Amino acid sequence: MRAIGVKEIAAFLAGEIDRQEAERRLTVATRQYAKRQETWFRNQMADWERLDPSAERADEMAQRISERLVR
Repeated sequence: MRAIGVKEIAAFLAGEIDRQEAERRLTVATRQYAKRQETWFRNQMADWERLDPSAERADEMAQRISERLVR
């Protein structure tokens, strides 16, 4: 019952809400979920830094990656 749309479809099938209301609630729930994903992703990327992939910095990149994996 936690998946997006299950509550809305169940309410529609039980006759508690009409189709238009179910669609409206589904749209709102989907939009809210997408916003939560965007917030989560944005916060995950805040700690990352761009690295220069040039050959002369390959060792430095490998070191930084291994340090992050150990954390």
